[in-house]
Amino acid sequence: MTNAREYKWTEGLAICLGMIGVQLATQVIAQWGPYFYSPSQGIGRTVYVNIALVGVLFFIGTVWDAITDPLVGIWSDRTRTRPGRLRLLPIRGRRRPFIFWGSIGLVVTSIAFWYPPIDATSKLNFAYGAVLLCLHWGVFTITVVPLTSLGPEIARSESARVNLGVWTAVGMICGLAMAIVLPGILIVQFDPARVDDSVTLAFRGTHGTSEEGIHEALEVLLPGGERPAPAMGPDGEDARVVFRGGLLDALDSGHVESAIRELFPDDVASHIHIEAIPGGRVATAPPSTLPPDIVSHLAGRISAALARDLYSRVVQEKTDGGIGLTYVGGLLDKLDARDVAETIQAAFPEDVRDQVQVHHVDAVLTVHLGERVLGPMSTERAVETVAEAVAGSACSAQFRATHKNQTVRAVFGKDLLAELNMAAVKHLLDER
Repeated sequence: MTNAREYKWTEGLAICLGMIGVQLATQVIAQWGPYFYSPSQGIGRTVYVNIALVGVLFFIGTVWDAITDPLVGIWSDRTRTRPGRLRLLPIRGRRRPFIFWGSIGLVVTSIAFWYPPIDATSKLNFAYGAVLLCLHWGVFTITVVPLTSLGPEIARSESARVNLGVWTAVGMICGLAMAIVLPGILIVQFDPARVDDSVTLAFRGTHGTSEEGIHEALEVLLPGGERPAPAMGPDGEDARVVFRGGLLDALDSGHVESAIRELFPDDVASHIHIEAIPGGRVATAPPSTLPPDIVSHLAGRISAALARDLYSRVVQEKTDGGIGLTYVGGLLDKLDARDVAETIQAAFPEDVRDQVQVHHVDAVLTVHLGERVLGPMSTERAVETVAEAVAGSACSAQFRATHKNQTVRAVFGKDLLAELNMAAVKHLLDER
């Protein structure tokens, strides 16, 4: 029997690092993939695959993995040790060529999986995801089966195999831990807008830009507590105050609940129980004499508030063939572009819908209304129609309510609450 140290420690480290890479490539997709393709509705994320199909999507990949495992094992066992003419690179051994090419395939499929072709719910996304998962688990098998088979071939004694098993286990544990921890850290680092929420108030007009006047306004918004320091701009420019972290939470808690209560009838508003949930808040009205149409009443109040805010912030520009309207806001970034476009066009008569052009990119919505659209209605009414359509789409995406047994349960999305909160803040400052 040969000495227990039949392999170099660098080879054990290489297997350990390989297992870390394998765990990262597979566990990130397993943990985040279902949510990415079919997130909860009303939180502003695109639903690429219907929730009823997302389980089928990942089941297909698992079945394919089970089929390819024995096939790749047989293929690897029958591979010649010396590289033949068909090998693109002269990599020696039965296992190492599979590990080399399979790891490259894992990198490609691990990236491509997160780029479905249609930015909306589509069967094409389901087909794309199924193909990518089959490819992903296929190259996973090509990589892992030879990698795990390599151990007994380089460690012949019992003690050497135990030591190599420790290297493998350490790599799997570290890879799993990194797959759990790293995605959140990377999202914070490279996409802080998802998690690092902030609100900026620009003081102008009746509020003035004097530091004393701004401090008085902040006292109204956050009475008796810590307040952010205003950034005073040069003469003629806005003074800005940024709320983030605990200050933003204090601003939300102080005004969001009052904004929610104002949506309900006066006789039940004070009895509503409001609770924070992931992605928003839920308001529950106890059994009472609520009107039968309370759900449509709430949706109407929300849509009206959003429409007024959108109308007040629209930028209008006359063009040769009509008028261009531009809306900017964080809530727009959370809406489905196709749904918004269809809702806006459906708000106008069918014979002029070809004159309604909608472009929605991130938080910017641009609408062009042709001359035939503006013919039978005033420009002001056309602008109001667009604002009402966008508000209705936002309400549908960010608000859900049920009315059963005289109890109302209303769920408000995080981004909708931000808009309602700012409306409440503006109203409070205007009254000052």
